Amino acid sequence: MPRDLTEADIFTAFSDLENDVVQEPFIKRKAMDVATPIEEYSFFADRVQDNADAVVGIRAKIPFKTKNNNSLRPITRTGYFPDGNPLAVDSMTFTLKGVAGTAMVTHEDVLATNGDHVLLAELMTDALQDIYDNYPRYRRQSIWSPTSGVLCQAASFASGTLTVTCDNAGLYNSHVYDRVKWIWRNMYLAVYSSAGAFKGIVQVVSKDETAGTFVVDADTTPTGIADNDVFVVSDIAGAETGYNNSGPSIFDILDDDNTFQGVDRSVAANAWAQAQVYGNSGTGRLPTYSVLSTFFHNLYKPKYGFTDYRVIDYYWSTYLRDNVRFVQGNKSRQYIDGYTAVEVDKTMLVEDADAPNDKILVADFMNTFYYTKGTLENPRGEGWVRVAKRPYYEYNLIQYALLGFEGDARRVGRLDDIDITAES
Repeated sequence: MPRDLTEADIFTAFSDLENDVVQEPFIKRKAMDVATPIEEYSFFADRVQDNADAVVGIRAKIPFKTKNNNSLRPITRTGYFPDGNPLAVDSMTFTLKGVAGTAMVTHEDVLATNGDHVLLAELMTDALQDIYDNYPRYRRQSIWSPTSGVLCQAASFASGTLTVTCDNAGLYNSHVYDRVKWIWRNMYLAVYSSAGAFKGIVQVVSKDETAGTFVVDADTTPTGIADNDVFVVSDIAGAETGYNNSGPSIFDILDDDNTFQGVDRSVAANAWAQAQVYGNSGTGRLPTYSVLSTFFHNLYKPKYGFTDYRVIDYYWSTYLRDNVRFVQGNKSRQYIDGYTAVEVDKTMLVEDADAPNDKILVADFMNTFYYTKGTLENPRGEGWVRVAKRPYYEYNLIQYALLGFEGDARRVGRLDDIDITAES
């Protein structure tokens, strides 16, 4: 390619590479990447399978049987066959939510390549690779965060240190250790008041899970962050609200009185849709063998339960460690795909980096799905496009997806009010 290139020449070469480079496996990046933090992975979220089979358009439809033909009874020598009762079926229908991402390069970035195909390819693929690297985090986050999209709630803001302290009153991640679990460094969050008024955007610099705090960048921090302000996922501009615009989470599945996928679980006839939820009236209790065994027994002795690693460590150190005399072949403390686990009767209780410190959760991995309409893909094959009146080129990606469940909810549930510091 000639050394002296016009703007049109460079952009044409840039666009021509799209089919050959963007849709092929990405080339190995040369830059050392410290933007992506080292992290643990989610035992639950990593096992939720994508499912496109039930999706038509952007709606998922799950049929289910509500009544069986159970006409069985004794019969005498000259008696009558029983009257057969009709079967009854119904269906759950829900609309998928849109998930979007955008890769961007500036006109200056493109000109700096001087039309070199290798540099252009690296520029494009590096920008796109970041989207694909971060998408699994967004998927994982959406599986755990509520339909409100709220990831945390402010208790206070120290302007001198730019530190947000969270209390998360009323949210599922209420324990101090859980309050910033679904926040990652470098992500952007939109700030809303308790009344739902948009305040601005912050970028996360770091977080402290033990203290339940995170630090925001000074350049992105709106003034006046206050008690009860909430934070939801956002992009750098905050052009579209994410508040009350998310899909259901694992906690919507593991519930017993909400309306889920169009089924009112508070109705007695819908008992099959009610997960088994056991609280302790807000009073913390130790995860003793008796408590856990009874819970797992009520859920028909599931294969797996999962919780915070601290609960696993507590159960191991309190009930199992001192009883181990021969380590080789010991099954009291195990590792499942790298996750620490302890055995309670027939159930393996496994650590999960996202799971709350004050709950034991049981899900059905065979019937919990992330319903999707295709993959994260470029709409209408547009490729890289210029942004009107701006010196940017963008590559847009979109997917429609939603977490859903299509099993007997009586086999899943949660055990609340776990407190490894409780006295009884």
